Formats: sequence, C-alpha cells, structure tokens
Amino acid sequence: LEELDRVSYQWRIQQCAQFLVDNQGRAGLWGYGAPSMFVEEIASPTGSKLASASRRPAAPLDPATGKPIPLRRVAVKKRREGTEGGDHSNSMYAALGLRACFDAGVSIPRDVVELAQKAWRDAQLRPEGGWCYGRHEAHKAYGAMTSGGVGSLVIYDYILGRDWKKDKEVQAGLGWLGKNFSTAWNPGTHEHAKTENSGQHLYYYLYALERAAILYGTEQIGKKDWYADGSKALLGAQRPDGAWQAKEGGHEVWDTCFAVLFLQKASRALPDVPTGVRK
Repeated sequence: LEELDRVSYQWRIQQCAQFLVDNQGRAGLWGYGAPSMFVEEIASPTGSKLASASRRPAAPLDPATGKPIPLRRVAVKKRREGTEGGDHSNSMYAALGLRACFDAGVSIPRDVVELAQKAWRDAQLRPEGGWCYGRHEAHKAYGAMTSGGVGSLVIYDYILGRDWKKDKEVQAGLGWLGKNFSTAWNPGTHEHAKTENSGQHLYYYLYALERAAILYGTEQIGKKDWYADGSKALLGAQRPDGAWQAKEGGHEVWDTCFAVLFLQKASRALPDVPTGVRK
C-alpha cells in the first residue's frame, strides 16, 4: 500500500501500524500476531478513494522517490502487549512494515522502536557478530538471521534519525556476513539443518541479504559483489519452467518469489540523510 499510494491509503497503513505496535511483545520481538480490536477505531475516510482524491490538492512529490509526500502525519499508540516470545524471522518483517508505515507519514512510538532495536542488539551473538532465530537459542549464527538483524537495525536507526553507518552492531553483522559470504548456501548453522552451511532456506537468505545490502547502502559484502554473485547463482539455478526450488527443504512458490525479489533489487534504499517529520 505504501508503494502503491501512501497518501490515499494512509488510513489503512495506519491500521497496519496499530496492528504491528500492538503485537510487539514485552521483550521487543514479534511472533505471528493476533488481531487487535484497536485497529477498528481507525476509521476509513468518508467516500470512495477516487472521490476523496478528486477533492484534495495534489500532494507534492518527493524528488528522491517520485512518490507523493504525505501532507499530514498521523500517530499510533501502543494499546496492548503482544504475546510472549517472538522470533527474529517475524521481527525482521515487522521492521519492514514499520518502515513502510513511517514513510507513509505514520509516527511510530519511540519506545516501541527503541525496544525493538534493543532486542536485536541484546541478541547479537558475540564475539562473532551474527544472529540466530531466537534470543536464547543454543545454536550459532547463520546468514538469513544475520542479514535480517543488519536490515532491522538499519531501519530502526533510520526511524530514530541516527546514522546507521556508525552503528557498531550493524558493522559487526556486516563483518559476519562478509566473513561467511555465500550465494550457494545459507551460511552458518541453521536450526533445522543437520550440517553447517546447508541449503535450508537458501532463497529466504538471499532476499534477506539483498535487503541488508540495499538498506545499508553498499555494493559489496566483505570484498564480494553481492548482486553480481547472487544473480549469477540464481540464473544458473533457475529451472526450465522458470521456477526456483532449493534442494533442501525448498518450496517452489516461496523460493521463486524470493529469487525474483533478489534479482529485481526489490528493496527501496534509504536516503543517506534520514528525512521526514519526527515528533
């Protein structure tokens, strides 16, 4: 919705923000979530989308993105606690959602953002600098979750108006990805894999790697050209029918979606200097 028309759909994006905020757990992480009754208190504008659009002045365009700039900022407040627990997989996608809400002119409570960022920082495995699936898991770091950790911390730095390129946990995560870089497997010890550096969730990892690199703003991970190496590997692995499917635990629909997202560089870069009204 933010990509399609963040001005016309701002009310609906605000509902999404309320859902996300109300599903953050006490530890700062997200699970799969449950409906929040408070979402329904955010009413849709009167009239159809097209009628409403015809009556309002045209919003100015952001020169960096070509998108309309929200003429007003709206806010959400946390109205309830989410479920206990949570994991880094759901949490990295929650960060993507909060970024879209923020860019659509929805102010996210600062304490929600800071708690989410603290959860990632506290869970970083030291001294190696990567992440695994949960906060207190016994297994080691691996590529998908480390990529998700880097991308999430960058998003939260952006929302808070901080320079993510000076973030030491972000740098440590990038260091882990550079040291363990691969486009042939999901590097590290995946919790469902029997061996290190397995093909489990390979394409899920590659899409997370794409996000981390584009959000941070780098063409190299370590000394590797992540896009050139990744696109070469993907094009070599595409099936004759056009789909992709990992050999270990793969799913052709999901894997194909992740592969296309990587090849398209689907993630939208953040501006070098965070912009927007912050209150």
